[in-house]
Amino acid sequence: GNQITTVFPTSISVDSATISGNASVGGTLGVTGVSTLSDNIVFDASGKGVHLGVTSATNSNLIHDYEEGTWTPTWVGASGSPTYHSQVGRYTKVGNRVHATGYLYITNKNTLSGNIRMGGLPFTSSNISTYYHPASIWVNTTTNGQNMDGDYFLEAFVDTNSSECFIYSLDGDGGVAQINVDKITNTTDIMINLTYQTEA
Repeated sequence: GNQITTVFPTSISVDSATISGNASVGGTLGVTGVSTLSDNIVFDASGKGVHLGVTSATNSNLIHDYEEGTWTPTWVGASGSPTYHSQVGRYTKVGNRVHATGYLYITNKNTLSGNIRMGGLPFTSSNISTYYHPASIWVNTTTNGQNMDGDYFLEAFVDTNSSECFIYSLDGDGGVAQINVDKITNTTDIMINLTYQTEA
């Protein structure tokens, strides 16, 4: 019930305390019992985090970033742009790992040309040499009366230092090629699910 305004000793022991305002701790704060917080924890500088599962500060146990949000998937080609019906993307980032899902539906290819890939990922991937980030993908499209996802086995990945997802087709005869705009139609819709690593 009493308010402590100034404390001169180097340590203090309190059986039970409720802090309704701000508190500043210049050293180490230790909590041995059960503690209940009624609000969020906010750090006074970016890059700070919480060490989980350890009794000392180690980089491998530090969660320094968490974020949820949206992103806008797009088709990226050599040139041109299609007309979109739906562009929906969601992501969750924990530390240096990004899990993203996306849905893309076009109504007209317009002037889109060349090899195409999905762009607009919310973060740039890490720049680890020769390291690729695999993705799972589903495409609903028809080319020359045949289902693309029936004629081709699709493989997708995020390249190093990139915010785009590259999509390759395997034709079953050993041929591998990045998909061309000719492989999609004016009513193609695509869903993607991927997890990739960032630098931080």
